[in-house]
Amino acid sequence: MDKEKVEKKEEEIKEKVEEKTEIPEIKVDTSDLQKRLDELTAEVKAIVEGLKQGFEALKPKEEPKGKGIIESNEKSRLTKIVESLKSGSLREQWTVPVDVTSYERFGGLRNYVTVTNILRGKQGATVNIPYVKDFDMSEVTVGGTLTESTNLVGSVTATITEYGTYAQIPYDDIEEYGEQILSKLEQKFVTAAIRAEDKEILDTIIADTNVPEVDQSAASANFDADWVAEAISKLMQQGKNFRPGDAVLCISPGMYEALAKDIAGSQPLTAVRPEVVRDGMISEFMGCRILIPGYLPEHDTTNHYLSAFLITRNAVVLAPKREMLVETERDTVARKIKITGTHTFAVALVDNKAVVEIKTPSTT
Repeated sequence: MDKEKVEKKEEEIKEKVEEKTEIPEIKVDTSDLQKRLDELTAEVKAIVEGLKQGFEALKPKEEPKGKGIIESNEKSRLTKIVESLKSGSLREQWTVPVDVTSYERFGGLRNYVTVTNILRGKQGATVNIPYVKDFDMSEVTVGGTLTESTNLVGSVTATITEYGTYAQIPYDDIEEYGEQILSKLEQKFVTAAIRAEDKEILDTIIADTNVPEVDQSAASANFDADWVAEAISKLMQQGKNFRPGDAVLCISPGMYEALAKDIAGSQPLTAVRPEVVRDGMISEFMGCRILIPGYLPEHDTTNHYLSAFLITRNAVVLAPKREMLVETERDTVARKIKITGTHTFAVALVDNKAVVEIKTPSTT
């Protein structure tokens, strides 16, 4: 009897323990969860798409590159000018950049000198152009003092000069050809402006009697390759560094011919500069770019002997007052339009030891 009571008691205790330890079932209602998730996904996609469109709108639009777009803009500008002229405009005025965009053998010294900011002043006025010259340091002994470097900073005076010309075009030609004529005229005005700068720079250099020189005026040849080496040596003797590409050699067509023949007739030089024989062109020699301006000054005005020049960038300062100015004026009596191009600038030789004159017997 006692045993049955004990067993019964054990069963009751076991049932109570199981009731205590039983884990209740947790139920979650997910009926609206998928619907809400789909709504949130749609909202995020809409936000992302809106941001993408916003960023695309902020991006700068890429315009076609190359010659086509330049010609299109140029045509649009000139078309407006021509339309104004055709409609009876008495005067038009615009500026054209003077720019040597690529290497040209036949002019363009502005690429090889220092070009300053645009000047202020009128034609004939003088301006002061500052310079800072090179200098060396000297050893300071124990208890010694420093040695002053003098004449390092200063200025040179230059006169503002103006070059210009004009052409007259009949009304009929403007009506028929329009912007084609103006475009060609602008190109010719720019070429003339570049030659004017070259002339002023070279005349300024030869006018300075303290410019180092290599005198070969008694030679039998118009030019010789050895003279370039002598000019480079003369430059170094003045304390100037010389690295390939630092200088430009200005020569005449006759000098160019003599130099080309000298190189072509030398087997070692031909091996180094094969393009002289292959292409008939010398673009660079002994680290100097070759430039053939439309003008070289005479060092001997009696015999008309020309000078060549080895010029480094720090020798000359070119200071344009503005871009080239183009103006028109209608002549109602002659039925023509007068188109004028002018270029105003100043030139100064700020370091006469950074250039070498080569006196030659060449007259062409």
